[in-house]
Amino acid sequence: MISGLILIPWFRGNINLPKILPFLGRSQLQVLSVVVSFLLLAGHLLMATLVKERVLLKTSNVDGYEMPFMC
Repeated sequence: MISGLILIPWFRGNINLPKILPFLGRSQLQVLSVVVSFLLLAGHLLMATLVKERVLLKTSNVDGYEMPFMC
């Protein structure tokens, strides 16, 4: 079973991308660069929309030491 999973990336590497996606470029490297750029942009947009910022406030502990507190 594991040996079959090892062959999956090899078969994906043999896909003729310019034949499938001719509007993205004429060579394998051009099409792959555009696809990876779209994936990178999608990842950045996903992170920008899903990450919520929090404000850190300082509060004093019982001993008088300051420690950060997350709101």
